[in-house]
Amino acid sequence: MELMSAIVLLLGAFYSALTAHCLPNSFGKEFITAFPENIAYYHPTNPNNRVVITALYSNTFVTVTMKDPSFIETQQLSAGVPYDFLTTIGTELARPGLLLNLIPTASFSSCYLIQTITNVQNNQALLVVPTDQTQGVKLGNGLLTLTWTPMIGTGYSWGLAYLQAYETSHIIWHSSSKMAVYYLGETTNSVFGNPAASLNTDPDSMGCVVKPALVELGTQQGGWPESIQYCQTLGYSLVSLNTEEMLLSVASKLRESGLQAPGQHQAWIGLRRSSLTGQWYWLSQQNVSFTHWAKNEPGTTTEGQCAMMFVDPDGNYTWSDQSCCEALPAVCYQGPTYLSLW
Repeated sequence: MELMSAIVLLLGAFYSALTAHCLPNSFGKEFITAFPENIAYYHPTNPNNRVVITALYSNTFVTVTMKDPSFIETQQLSAGVPYDFLTTIGTELARPGLLLNLIPTASFSSCYLIQTITNVQNNQALLVVPTDQTQGVKLGNGLLTLTWTPMIGTGYSWGLAYLQAYETSHIIWHSSSKMAVYYLGETTNSVFGNPAASLNTDPDSMGCVVKPALVELGTQQGGWPESIQYCQTLGYSLVSLNTEEMLLSVASKLRESGLQAPGQHQAWIGLRRSSLTGQWYWLSQQNVSFTHWAKNEPGTTTEGQCAMMFVDPDGNYTWSDQSCCEALPAVCYQGPTYLSLW
């Protein structure tokens, strides 16, 4: 079963349990699985929604119809062999008291905002998270501990979080994965809801990014000390690549700036060797726990006191030591801005 169909069934069962309605029998000749609608213009990609049908007897003819847009397909099925009806139509879950747009997996995000309502019985968040990533969900600054239920036939699990109404704004985010988050409100007689507002798509271990990091390859050449001043005049700093994740992120942005082909110009980074101890240190004062030196680098203290980045023949962004007086451009960096979680 595809994830979208699983969410439809999950939310349908959830609503029925709350309102004490009985679910219809899952065997029959005619079914209405969801209310189709065209995906709105703001969705980045078309989802792949599926209706999977299995017949009890061979030579069973099955017809699937959708009114908007016009769609009809008939297939002759063999007993016990699932048939997959694929459509790019979006879906809404339509049941009494609950009309909920579903989030396609292509539109999953890492950070969501939920605004609670004070005059309802319960404010809740329904989360759909990859099963192997359920430990990384956070509510504000705290880890969110939920009871997770696997969604059969998918790699996802769902959990339900109760939200305090006196806190009107709730930030739910994941440090390493994308997910779907829905708001559900419950009154005495009904349940209503909507997808939570997405604040940021890509996960970040530090929180919800509201302004991404910026990287700029300097247009002027100078020594290592001059490169520090150059970046500062732009409101940036000479980049410190203290983790592999940071290196890959900066390298991706440098490819967009033109520093991508082997043999192209070199550029200063914020790594220097201490004249007193001979130890390398970052300008950001972070520990040098990660390095990406080229083969046979770094050399001796007489060969270079400052570090620069270049593209090796394999297309990797590697480092080499260099005389600090060498005229090179700078890799300037401005860190991301995070949403306050307090």
